[in-house]
Amino acid sequence: MTTLTSSDIAELEHLANEVETARPHAARVLRRLLKTSVRPAKEQMLTTGAAAIELGVSGQTIRNWVDAGWLPARRLHRLGRRMIPESALRGVKAFDAVALRSKKQLSEDDAVELVRQHRRARR
Repeated sequence: MTTLTSSDIAELEHLANEVETARPHAARVLRRLLKTSVRPAKEQMLTTGAAAIELGVSGQTIRNWVDAGWLPARRLHRLGRRMIPESALRGVKAFDAVALRSKKQLSEDDAVELVRQHRRARR
């Protein structure tokens, strides 16, 4: 599948508008194809076990972090697996990298400030 640039999308929308009166069905099909092909990419979700391996901690640690609200997670149903977004793991890794660089024990206030700085940088 080829990726469409913004100019390609604009050109195809313009084409759909041009053929609207003569070929309404073709214009509808073209618009439907544009909508389905230009969806934002879904974020990769990892299971608790995969997240634990990625971060080098136990699965129970990941579950504790999710229960404490430190890691976001989703479930398809009440008893389903916790699915953790890969972007959240990148945030944990970035935090660990900063903590390792400082080579000193971080206080709770320092840790909170690092998280705030990271969130501001993402915006």
